[in-house]
Amino acid sequence: MEPQNKTLSKDSNIEDIEDVLNIVEKSYSIKFKPNELMGKTFGELCNIIVSKIDLTDEDSCTTQQAFYKLRTAIIEITGLKKEQVLPDTNLKFIFPRFRRRINIKRVEKQLGIKLHILWPWQPLVIFSSFLFIISLLGLFFNWRYGLVGIVTSIIFLAVGFKYGKELNNITVGDLAEKMATENYFKSRRNNTVNRKEIYKKVEYLFIDRLYLDCNEIKPETLLVRQLQ
Repeated sequence: MEPQNKTLSKDSNIEDIEDVLNIVEKSYSIKFKPNELMGKTFGELCNIIVSKIDLTDEDSCTTQQAFYKLRTAIIEITGLKKEQVLPDTNLKFIFPRFRRRINIKRVEKQLGIKLHILWPWQPLVIFSSFLFIISLLGLFFNWRYGLVGIVTSIIFLAVGFKYGKELNNITVGDLAEKMATENYFKSRRNNTVNRKEIYKKVEYLFIDRLYLDCNEIKPETLLVRQLQ
């Protein structure tokens, strides 16, 4: 009989789910076996993750540890004082546009973590997307011009992402949570794990990356009927 549980893959692309699982593997330094997660629920996924981690259990908050690590790196790179780097401090204050990319790269190097917080200029994204759509339609009238337009739009977007230095409205606390979710062990101060918080961390990752509502993912939610 077909399971009655809600299936996550009905609402999310399987490739996107697999991308999230790749982040989980990297964050927790584990590896899933082929077909190991086929037909598994979200709760079972979290149990599998915990079972693969052979470290001492310590009841300490990883997000808090990530904040302290992040704050130390920011202070050293920018010269700001400790009282200026608080959980609700906006990153636009910490990283002004001048030398923003350079300073963020220096913080990343000190942390040993890629933060992925810079975005291209929004008008460039809109223009590139518009050009891509128009060029796609243009293929039906003149395939050469249409193809040139598509390639040009992709190049503009690639350059925008490579050299973009826009920051969303993100705080130091938001970034610490992002670090703890996407780079769990690198965010902790010592070689330990807090098993009780893993469910929430993985849940946050799925919600954030798959644009889910917090009610859409529960312990009994099936990841996919069949992983590719």
